[in-house]
Amino acid sequence: MMHRSNQQVAELDETINPALSQALEPVRLNVWWLIPGALSVVAGVIGMVLPLLPTVPFLLLASLCLGKAHPGCQRWLLTHPWLGPPLDAYLNRRPVSPRQLTLTLISLWLGMGLAITLAPLLPVQLLLLSIGLGVSVHLWRRVGPVLPQVEPTGKDT
Repeated sequence: MMHRSNQQVAELDETINPALSQALEPVRLNVWWLIPGALSVVAGVIGMVLPLLPTVPFLLLASLCLGKAHPGCQRWLLTHPWLGPPLDAYLNRRPVSPRQLTLTLISLWLGMGLAITLAPLLPVQLLLLSIGLGVSVHLWRRVGPVLPQVEPTGKDT
């Protein structure tokens, strides 16, 4: 019978299953990703109340940053009862209702109109205008009938 040292056993385990050794390592919280993620969550929450701030882009940025900070932080965001549904709807490409589209475009262009008016340089104004047009086209392409979620019955119809 061959006896191995603890070091040899650990090296053998690592070569057999590297995913297991990575899973056993403690996950560290990366503060450099946590700070912008938390600020993006705050901006997204403010955007839920204040129509001039977009909610979903800030929540998408927060999801990216929090996922890099710690997987548990991203899981919290995606499963949050208020913050999770807008992210889920966007990530799963669910259509936007005509009412949502109208309200979003009104708030978008109110904010863009103010920003374009206050921008001191013509190139900045043109950039803001092109961003507004691009976002509007993107949103317009996502409009569609919002169908209720139906559970499959298992019967063929």
